[in-house]
Amino acid sequence: MASSSPHEAYEPGAAMDMDAPLANSDSVHASTSPATDHREDKEPSVGITEFINLNPFGYNCTLKKRYTDFLVNEILFSGEVIHLTDLRPPLKNPLKPNPESKPKGILLEVPRPELGTIKDKRQVNNVDVVLNKDQVNNSLPLKTASGPENSVHIPVDVSNNAKSPEARPPSEHPEENIGPATGEISQADHDLLESYFGKGHVVAITDLYSKILKTPNAKASSFPVVKVPPITDRKLRTQIHQEMRRIFQSKIETSTDSEGQMSIACAGKGQWHRNNDGKSGNSARNQLPAKMQWQERGGEYLHFSLYKENKDTMEVMGFIQRQLSTTPRNLQFAGTKDRRAVTVQRMSAYHFTADRLAGINRTLRNAKIGDYKYLPYGLRLGDLLGNEFVITLRDCTTISGEPIQNVEHLTSLLSDRIASFSKSGFINYYGLQRFGSFTTRTDTVGKLMLKGDYQGACDALTSYAPEVLDAALSPNQQGSNKISEEDKIRARALFAWKVRGRAQQALRDLPRKFSAEGAIMLHLSKPRMGNDYIGALDHIPRALRLMYVHAHQSRIFNEAASERWRLYGANVVEGDLVIMTDAEKNGTTPGDVDEQGEVVIHANSESAEVGDSGFERARPLSAEEAASGKYSIFDIVLPSPGYDVIYPANTIGKFYETFMASEEGGGLDPHDMRRSWKTVSLSGNYRHVFARPLKDGKIDFQVVKYAGELDQLVETDLDRLNKAKQEQAKENAKREAEKAGITTGEGIKADERGEPLIMGGASEEPAPAPENSNVAIILTLQLGSSQYATMALRELLGPKGVTTHKHDYAGPR
Repeated sequence: MASSSPHEAYEPGAAMDMDAPLANSDSVHASTSPATDHREDKEPSVGITEFINLNPFGYNCTLKKRYTDFLVNEILFSGEVIHLTDLRPPLKNPLKPNPESKPKGILLEVPRPELGTIKDKRQVNNVDVVLNKDQVNNSLPLKTASGPENSVHIPVDVSNNAKSPEARPPSEHPEENIGPATGEISQADHDLLESYFGKGHVVAITDLYSKILKTPNAKASSFPVVKVPPITDRKLRTQIHQEMRRIFQSKIETSTDSEGQMSIACAGKGQWHRNNDGKSGNSARNQLPAKMQWQERGGEYLHFSLYKENKDTMEVMGFIQRQLSTTPRNLQFAGTKDRRAVTVQRMSAYHFTADRLAGINRTLRNAKIGDYKYLPYGLRLGDLLGNEFVITLRDCTTISGEPIQNVEHLTSLLSDRIASFSKSGFINYYGLQRFGSFTTRTDTVGKLMLKGDYQGACDALTSYAPEVLDAALSPNQQGSNKISEEDKIRARALFAWKVRGRAQQALRDLPRKFSAEGAIMLHLSKPRMGNDYIGALDHIPRALRLMYVHAHQSRIFNEAASERWRLYGANVVEGDLVIMTDAEKNGTTPGDVDEQGEVVIHANSESAEVGDSGFERARPLSAEEAASGKYSIFDIVLPSPGYDVIYPANTIGKFYETFMASEEGGGLDPHDMRRSWKTVSLSGNYRHVFARPLKDGKIDFQVVKYAGELDQLVETDLDRLNKAKQEQAKENAKREAEKAGITTGEGIKADERGEPLIMGGASEEPAPAPENSNVAIILTLQLGSSQYATMALRELLGPKGVTTHKHDYAGPR
């Protein structure tokens, strides 16, 4: 999702204020006159106008009064919801296996054991593993020190003829230095495979994997190919491809023919060392020093969870990048997350150790990283199923603003609306976050770029509100304290450049996060470059440039989605577009995704913005197909304009032509979207017009009463970690006190290692609320990638049902 400031989203180098005070419920208070951001006033300007259910909810609630009111946790393709559970790096391996006394060649990926007494152990993948005589001699399954029984084990060669990684010198042939011979598949992964292919095929697949591990130097063509029944669901196939790559560490590859028939085979050894860019990792500069032992750890990519509070994904990523002294390409993630929220997502780093990453926690503010795991592949944009949201809606009142007296009525009414919403879904609009919140919206900049008005785009990006400049030049005037210091500095710097011609001073003063403004100033201030506006825009980071033009595409999609609902409602009609199956596309494959998780179409073109890795195709429905009942509104897609999409073969296709030709649409022709400047030469993409939550639309909810205006009503992952640490510290202190024959008091504020707690923990349990206390709704739902929770809430609670709280600054935690 886009951040509240479009100029700080997507910028890896954006600065973080490391000296800022911690934002928690004790240190930051609500403004004395809190502002509310009535979304219904802004939504029509970006095409968000329609509701499926026009019946009013009868109540109004406030969204994001605290940023802990909006929790977002990434969901993997396996269905696992990512939570931050451990800040510590994996256990180290202080003992080196002795080649003369230990069996060689055993290298299994096993769970980290619980601490305890182990009689006979060795370090395997940095984990203590119990070895008994029978297991060593007969290749029997191994158990961790804690003895888990929930794993499926594949026998691995442990003969004395095999050399351990420590004893075996690196091969002169890089393909022989393949990653660890992973000897087990977790029970969860085994069950997942059975759900995909059935028990019989899973046996054949694991047998293939075992053979690959036993003979890693054999040619890929020497191994059998496992055929599984056709799978026609494109999204399921995409999920299977990614899960197979993860489970079998890229040593097994999957392919699908035009009929959906999937083949499972040994991957060529070149694939075993592919980096995240798809380029070979076997060049001399990528050969690892022996001491690093990436293969023993599990792979060259360190995966970890990023927890952040009220921070933009790219802002934190930029800080981590600078701490590691690396480039953006060595850090990967599946998608950006909301700024004003508490979010948890997976990231990956290439050729960095967990200890190195864990050290960054000491300097991070309102962010933490943990749950480290080494894998042979990195993350890519779109490597997620979706996101789970836990949303707290505060200050619920009647529409007239009266306190709620009958909570039971509210609960009953909300239950009915959720039941209806789970079936009908919501219009899959791009939310307001997509369009930014500065004076000039991101889609306005994108429209100017697409129509070729590059000077206008530069002027829009470097504009500022007069009242902000007034506050910057006269800091004591009334109301100036309601404008952030960074916005004042930005306005003052742009004024110094535009009006007074002091470019160097302006560049020194401009906050680092305003990268677009800085790039424009720097370029246009150079000799003979004063009118090179396209050059100035080209100096803006590529992802940020694309965000502007994608925002205008999103505006057009929203307008078309609204028009389609007005004309056809929930009916499937002739000319509606649906995504083609692989059989219909004659074997083409799913495409890449952009930073928002949107599928991007790739066409044969010389454009740098276009690749050849696959593409999505759509086709119009015939009258017979539309009337057949085979397709529902959840199958219908609309295009974001581009040169490689088709438009609906009905009235909506004509609407694209009419709207895009208008002043609001930019005076564009939907059938002429190629440009000489590659940034604005867009191929387009498709997006479903309607959506509903995952798990068949399931939404859990609570209606709660609370006393204090800023009581925290849900725990974050970090709250739970801090609480567990504090309880453990108290228990440790109690035991030590009992040993010393003394008693101890309460109030210990450090963990068992003596480290201070990271951030403010959750509020204490509030006292029983009085009858006239505040009322809140807590919702838990899961949405697919690129779907906006704010748009789902808008439909669920209807017109005037949700008001977004707007703070002067960061606002309360």
